Amino acid sequence: MSKRNKNTAAANIRISDKKSIKYALPILFMLTLFMFAIRGCAVRTYLENVFWYSGKGIEGDIYSYFRMQIFIFVSFVSFIWLLLSKVCGSKDCRIYNHNIYIPMIVYSILVLLSFAVSSYKNIAMAGYSERHEGTFVLIGYMFILFVSMNTMYTERAFKVAMYAFIIACIPLGIWGILQVHGIDIMSLPKWLFIPKKLRSGNLTMNNGANIVKWFFSNQNYASFFLVFPITISAFLSIVSKNIKMKVLFAAVSGLMMYNLWNASSLGGMVACCVTFMAGIILFNKYLLKWKASVIMILIALVSTAGISMGKILPQIESGAQAAAGAIIKTVYAAEDKNFIKIDYIETNGPDIIYSFAGNEITLKTANDNISGVYDSEGNNIGLDNKYFTASVKKGDSKYTELFVKTAKRTWAYGIVNGEIYYASPSGQGIKLGKTESFGFKNHESFATNRGYIWSRTLPLLKKTFVVGHGADTFALYFPQSDYAGKYNVGFFDDGCDTIVDKPHNMYLGTAVNTGVLSLVALMCIYIMYIIESIKTYRKCGFDTFSKIMGGAIFIAVIGFLVGGLVNDSTVQITPIFYTFLGIGFAVNRMVKGMEFKNVK
Repeated sequence: MSKRNKNTAAANIRISDKKSIKYALPILFMLTLFMFAIRGCAVRTYLENVFWYSGKGIEGDIYSYFRMQIFIFVSFVSFIWLLLSKVCGSKDCRIYNHNIYIPMIVYSILVLLSFAVSSYKNIAMAGYSERHEGTFVLIGYMFILFVSMNTMYTERAFKVAMYAFIIACIPLGIWGILQVHGIDIMSLPKWLFIPKKLRSGNLTMNNGANIVKWFFSNQNYASFFLVFPITISAFLSIVSKNIKMKVLFAAVSGLMMYNLWNASSLGGMVACCVTFMAGIILFNKYLLKWKASVIMILIALVSTAGISMGKILPQIESGAQAAAGAIIKTVYAAEDKNFIKIDYIETNGPDIIYSFAGNEITLKTANDNISGVYDSEGNNIGLDNKYFTASVKKGDSKYTELFVKTAKRTWAYGIVNGEIYYASPSGQGIKLGKTESFGFKNHESFATNRGYIWSRTLPLLKKTFVVGHGADTFALYFPQSDYAGKYNVGFFDDGCDTIVDKPHNMYLGTAVNTGVLSLVALMCIYIMYIIESIKTYRKCGFDTFSKIMGGAIFIAVIGFLVGGLVNDSTVQITPIFYTFLGIGFAVNRMVKGMEFKNVK
């Protein structure tokens, strides 16, 4: 080749690299600035007619609604931009063939069908209050996955993305340290993230003092997400040739680990443990070769865990109890000898039936008064008994008020035309009955009451096999009137009225919201990536940046997917997961040599 031809080829490579960065700009945004995207918003809930909602219909939001708007814009615009560039014949725009597009399209269709049949279209479109993972967001996940797969096609772009991500995580890690020491978002000037007209209101969520949340609404989300910065920073230490850079990235990995421990969430810890074990399996032959970085990372692990043991031990103890399969008692049993588990509550015409630990107690009324309280054998046990104290209040209202006081709750009922109704938080009178459940009997407190939530969620899947109820509508279909079940796990007492708005399992959330088949489609995406990655990395050699960091993304994705068993999908972090998943597919393609140019 002539000197001129060599120079021309080199120039073409440089131009191609610059163009690859241009198309990857949306990906760089998702891996950096998106994590800081918070802004106060006043949002309509569309819950005014729901019996369990007692709000005013407008609620403040800092962490989700603004991110939803940004993500929809970035994902849709970048997707359309990529397609138009391809249609217009751009030589630097590449769309690769892949079977993954089939489940992506199937999932998107099922999301749209679930919206079409939803009885709560406003919520299915914009998402539930403080979550806002609506229809457009779910479609956006597929768009950003597609864009990430097809715009990350040079090693230079990949390097820029990984370094940019960790650089963006460093200030967040420092912010996490400040949160541990009591400095949280409301310590910042409000003008930074709250519009002037909203500054007088309370738009924050109280998740406990001295806990790492980053710029997310819940420490579970921070813990769930941290699997990516911990893994990426650790492996950047491994791939770095300069000893100073090795030390720097190992220190960053330690900073991220400290944030993980102090997020006080067992789910994130488990996800990182799974990632750690997957890393040992995948890279076992190379750990000695990388011993300098591995030793520094282990030192960071041990030292940060040591100084955070006060946060770690309670989580380990809780996890050990759950793993042992012990029958976890209700939260009040140990502290209140008068507490008795309520199996169910039924309002049956003029009567209220309580079942206390297998003992059915019937409170009968007649002529707007209590006529007696009877046990299962028909004995009148009186208004003041070991189970509850009952009383009636007659006033000027159109109905007679009836109160049943148990160990931890005063239950308010109304007698209207001889019928008993429970007074819900919104003031609406509702009928109570037995709630269907599946599994976790006597284990409802498993995994911080997830046993209770899952046992009531699983029966919902019978009606969502093909399509779901609509994106983010879980709370509308969860049996919120299961006050007996909530009472037993501490969700419902005189000082607490918990609305279960998410299943704490991203797979169950998908199955309810957009259908079991949509979950199958997503699982196909995940499994296809896992199988492709195993084939790509099991014998690849791990001798280049792309091979090592591609393997790192693979094990981080594994950890995230395992963490999803106890955590929810959310617009605050899931867009970044799908960005990484798309990059993972792209890097697999690079490692396999499919149109990959190794530009040094």
